[in-house]
Formats: sequence, structure tokens, C-alpha cells
Amino acid sequence: MANRSTEGLSAHVFRYGLASALPAVLALVLLSLFTQAFTPSAFGRYSLALSAVTIASTVLTGWLDQSVLRFEPEQSRSVVGVVSVVVIGLSAAVVLLTTLAYPIVEPVLGAYADYYFAGVALLAATSLYNVYRAVHQSKLDSKIVLRIGVARAIVNAVAALALSFLLLHSIVGWLWGTALGTAIAATVLLWQADALSTLRGRFDLALARRMAVFGFPLIGWALAHNLLNFSDRFILELLRGSASVGVYSSNYTLAARAAGLAFGPMIQAIHPLVMNAWDGGTEEQLAADVFRYTRYLALVGVPIVAFSLVLSRPLTDFILDSQYAAGYLVVPLVTAGLFLWNLANVGHKPLEVGERSRTMLVGVCLALAVNIVLNFPLIQLYGYLGAALASLVGFALYPVFVYIVSRRFVAWRFPWRHCALAVMCSLVILAVYALVHSLGFSGLVVDLLLVLPTTAIYAALLVATGVVSQSELAHARTLLE
Repeated sequence: MANRSTEGLSAHVFRYGLASALPAVLALVLLSLFTQAFTPSAFGRYSLALSAVTIASTVLTGWLDQSVLRFEPEQSRSVVGVVSVVVIGLSAAVVLLTTLAYPIVEPVLGAYADYYFAGVALLAATSLYNVYRAVHQSKLDSKIVLRIGVARAIVNAVAALALSFLLLHSIVGWLWGTALGTAIAATVLLWQADALSTLRGRFDLALARRMAVFGFPLIGWALAHNLLNFSDRFILELLRGSASVGVYSSNYTLAARAAGLAFGPMIQAIHPLVMNAWDGGTEEQLAADVFRYTRYLALVGVPIVAFSLVLSRPLTDFILDSQYAAGYLVVPLVTAGLFLWNLANVGHKPLEVGERSRTMLVGVCLALAVNIVLNFPLIQLYGYLGAALASLVGFALYPVFVYIVSRRFVAWRFPWRHCALAVMCSLVILAVYALVHSLGFSGLVVDLLLVLPTTAIYAALLVATGVVSQSELAHARTLLE
């Protein structure tokens, strides 16, 4: 297990970044191959099936993930014992009940019947994987998370290609392949956590109740979060059909993968660091840590949004088939929304520490309600682009809510000045691209070659304006050496 007291944010962000990089690249490769081989309607059905699995997994065990991250630092072995009993029991029950229910629901599944058992297998595997990944994340075992995450991505990709193109000749093979790789990874994580030995110990009922009180409201929070991501696809299916879902989902996935690679490692590292630091810490220190982490994420996220504006069209033209690439404007809208959502995920850490999960639930439900209400008129007017606009508004409302309600607990000190300067410095990125394009140079290769020099200009401006201190700059150089 990693040393909880000596390893800082940078080491864990680096490892989580590596753990995210290869899976993100493989996911984009698969996205390109599958959008070339299958129609938008087929991809739309696959996307809805995957969305349903994600939502069901959230309802089934999402509360356990969050409870592990909250309580494992306090009672490690007892927490592993509790979650092992619960998640293994729930997964087994789901497989049994859905198998028995198939003859009843099969007549109403229609074109989705082929996805049923693949979805069930993926649901059980994902539930196990997410819970035991949270155990290792909370222990700051980022090395294990790195190794297993990379191995899982490779097995997922190989199995998905083999099953889809060689055996089943259907996009449903992507679900089966993902289920296989995820099940293997979950088994390894379970073994690494020594979970089976904890099953022989005494079940800590008091801890289980405490975890349930904290975690059950987060079922609603996590479910509402997933519905923020996926409800627009179901509304699109209703109003515009599977082809629109396919175009929207492919571009949304492209944005989500890129945003996950940019923001995910920092979010994964920040959560256990905050929880471990809170054990014996003070509210003043908590507020200072949240401010610092918000600032870091903002300085990284603002230029990411700027790059999404200029790279969305050439990247979608390169990665996606032309049927899908027409939805390239979805990419910057979703990227901006996910950036704001991740800022709020840092800002609401004091609410998590204070076990104010019901407050968090209220906030995300408000954002979801606005998102759903906006989806209907915006999709009617603008199709899948309207769905992206509704998602942006929904994601933006949650940080506003967190900022306001946090004043009642531990106020979220937002780095307004640093964000404003980051936006101004990012405008230089857009200006450089506009200048180069005006000179007649364009295309994916040119745009990608400009990423490094414009990033360097952005960083230099941050230093020149005092947003990044000399000590932080020296630390960054140490990490690169």
C-alpha cells in the first residue's frame, strides 16, 4: 500500500494519468473503428444499452463506491469486509433475477434483446470493479490502479474487436468484450484487497448502517449525475431517433474521453487526499486545500476548453466517419460542461467530509431537472446540438449551487482572479490558431503541432502574470526531469 502521509498530489495524479492515458487512446481507436463499421442507428442502440448499464450500476452499488472513499481511511479492514459481502451478494442476485426475468421482458425488448445478457454481464462486472477500485484508490494504491486499469483496457479492446468482428459480427460484441475485461480486472482487484479473507470475519453491522446512511442519498446524487450525462440520449431517441443518438453519443464520447484524461487523474487523486487529510485536520486546512485544488484544476481546465474549440472539427473528421463527424460542435460544449462539473466535484469536498450528502443530492437534482426541461425544446429546435446545450447548462448549475450552499458549512473559496487570468491567457491560444489559419495553414497535423508551443505560451503568461509562483514552477520542472 502506498504511504498515505508522504506521497503528494503530483505522484498520484501522474499514476492516475498513466492509468487513464492508454484506456483513453484505446477507447478512441475503438470509437473510430466501430463508427466506421456500423451505422449511427446501431451505434445509437449500443450507446443506449451502455447508458442503461451505467445507470443500473449506479443504483446498485454507486453508494458503496462513495462510502468506501469516505470511511476506508478510518476503518480499512472493516470497510472491505462490509463492501465485499454487499457487492458480491448484490451482483449474484442481479445475475439470477435478470436471468429469471428474461422470458417475461424479452417480448418488449425488440431490437435491444441482443444486448440484454451482455448488459447484465457488464453490470455485474462493473459493480465489482468500481467498488474494489475505490478500495485501492482510498488506500492511495495508485500503482495497483495504474497496472490493473491498463491491463483491463487492453483486454477490453482485444475482446471487443474479436467478438464484434470475428465471432458475433455485431456491435453487441463491444459490450461482451468490455464485460470480460472488466470481470477479470475486478477479480484481480478483489484478490489484491484480500477481500475473501475479510468475509470470514465478523460483519460490522454498525459500520454498514453508517455507510448506508451516508451512501444511500448518494445513490440519488450519482444517479442524477448519470442522468445528466445520459438522459438527453433517451430524449433524443424519443424525438429524433437512434441515428441522432449515434451522432450525439459518438461526439459526446470523444469529448468525455478527452476531458476524463485531462481532469480525471486529478479528481481521483484529490478525493482520497482530502479524506485522509481530514482525519485530524481542521476546517481552515480543509478550505485551504479545496481552494488550492480548485485553482490547479482551473489552470488546467481553461486551456483544455480552448483547445476543444479549435481541435473538435479536425479530430472528429479524423476519428469518426463523416456521418458522425457532422456533430463536432457537441465536443466543445460537452468539454466546457464537464470542466465545470469537475470544478464542483472539488468544491463540494467539504460537503462530503461533513456527510452532507442530502444537500449534494438536492443540488444535482436541480441541475438534472433544468437539463431535462431544456432538452425537449432545444432538441426540437437544434437536434443533437440542443442536447449538448442543455447538458452544458445542467453541468454549469451544479457548481453555482455548491458555491452558494457551501457558505453554510465550509465556504468554497473560488479562485476568481486566477480563473479570469487563465481565460485571458487562453485567448492567446485561440489568437495563435486564428493567425496560423489566416495564413493558409490548417489541418489536423498543423493544429496538433501548435498544441505544444501554444501551451508553452499559456504557461509563460501564467508565470508572467504571477498566477503561477516561482516555487510552483520549480516543482513542475522537478517533475519533468
